[in-house]
Amino acid sequence: MAMARPLNILDWVVIAALVIVAAVLIYLLQPLVIVIAIAAVGYLIYRWYTGRRMVRVS
Repeated sequence: MAMARPLNILDWVVIAALVIVAAVLIYLLQPLVIVIAIAAVGYLIYRWYTGRRMVRVS
């Protein structure tokens, strides 16, 4: 089995750039993630409430 070649400076620059891009995307999309989470919880509560109401009515 061949050993992996050591990382050169270009590899480190690419890895650092990808980490920075990922961090910026997470930082910028954080409000969107919070809004989606709140909407999902609201939808689940709505489904639970309407399901209970239908069972109680019938």
